[in-house]
Amino acid sequence: MPLLRTMDRPQRSEKAYHLKSELIRFYHEFTGFLISPHVVEVLQLGPYDELLETRHRECCPSLPFIPAVFDFPPAGLFNIIVLSIHCYMRSTLYPSLRVELDFLQSIPELEDKDASHYALEICRTFAGVEYVFRDSSSDVIFACFSPLVMAALTAPPDLRIWIWCKLAHFEKLGKFTFEPIKKNLAMLWDMPEILRDGFSPLRVMSPQQDARTVRREAGETEDSEMMDEDDEDLPLKQMRGLFGLLDSDD
Repeated sequence: MPLLRTMDRPQRSEKAYHLKSELIRFYHEFTGFLISPHVVEVLQLGPYDELLETRHRECCPSLPFIPAVFDFPPAGLFNIIVLSIHCYMRSTLYPSLRVELDFLQSIPELEDKDASHYALEICRTFAGVEYVFRDSSSDVIFACFSPLVMAALTAPPDLRIWIWCKLAHFEKLGKFTFEPIKKNLAMLWDMPEILRDGFSPLRVMSPQQDARTVRREAGETEDSEMMDEDDEDLPLKQMRGLFGLLDSDD
């Protein structure tokens, strides 16, 4: 996709149409794989007991959703990768292709749900991974870092504080490059303090504060209708793509 920008217009259009066909073919093969018996079997949901979730009560806000927990615990990591592919197609590949095709060509299958839907599911599954591996080393969540960053770039505003606190845990590990991420999120979330303070200031938030209180302290409105109107101003909600934001995060 980035190479399209270097091509002359006739070649550029021809290549864009070819990539559209390839994306449709991949999508059908991918979704066909996901409904295969083995995948359906491994992604069977399991029980969740909120009373057992005590590890993050002192450092993170209360969960704004019910975690997705699987009978086979490692399936959570597999599902996060599946959701990330869905999210990437809708936040990056498809929007960029539509721009190249002057918005005259669409792929209806990729317009059923937007990237924010899959960002939410990534967060739910990540919470499930933390739940089932609560007695294990933090190493098990390393594979979730890139998907969680993608979720941060595409998630609806009411998930931002929860994601903020999860990124604070990753930042504390000191094994990831955060400066490009901070720059992108500071711009997208209109929170320049991220560049100055990082994610750490919210680690001390009281666990008794529910998600609405946490959002209010972050300066967001309690009026859901107003919040929905604000969402329309976000570039990612308008599906313009992520290539420009991710160039510095190689």
